[in-house]
Amino acid sequence: HDVTVGCGYVGVENDCTDAQRNPANELYLRTFPTTGAATQATFGGRDASGFHEYHIFEAGGQRFMSLAMSWRASDAAIAWARNVIASHPTVPVILTTHDYLAIDSDAVTAKDTPYGDFLWDRLIKDNDQIFMVLNGHNHGSARKFRVNDFGNRVHEAVSDYQMAYQGGNGYMRIYEFDLTENKIKAVTFSPCVPKKPKPTLNPFARAVLNGPNNEIE
Repeated sequence: HDVTVGCGYVGVENDCTDAQRNPANELYLRTFPTTGAATQATFGGRDASGFHEYHIFEAGGQRFMSLAMSWRASDAAIAWARNVIASHPTVPVILTTHDYLAIDSDAVTAKDTPYGDFLWDRLIKDNDQIFMVLNGHNHGSARKFRVNDFGNRVHEAVSDYQMAYQGGNGYMRIYEFDLTENKIKAVTFSPCVPKKPKPTLNPFARAVLNGPNNEIE
């Protein structure tokens, strides 16, 4: 494990988890309370800390779960997530979290992280319903896959453009699931660039990002 001193990097499993935070000091909990999340039709529930939640949505006749885990998950949060998955045994799960994959010095290759390994060992590898893990935190984009205990691939991708031109140009990633061909496609685009005045555009103002880690098929 990385032993660099600082929040989130000492002990990985138990440093700065939701269990160690003071809810009264958390801007996220005040700004995005459970009552607000519950107004969404897809909302399934939050854990006791209020930092982790899940949604269930349907597309193309298939139900999916979006399981969102916060910065550092406590043992209680991991237990909550495992119970949520077990309570929906037929629903494929997309796990989103702040930090999971990193990017190597070549700016292309995905690199495992201590916290990613922690989540893999404690939550993902023996839960065959989890087929995709998405994260940000680490600047750039990369992807890879691991094989879980059932011999199936778990697709992993990091995308974070906040350090790019103009704070990332508002880049968004859209994933498309082709249930007939059993394929996953993705495109990364900016809804902001097409609205910018043409005289202000430059080579960094790209509406669609190309490349193997920005376009997936």
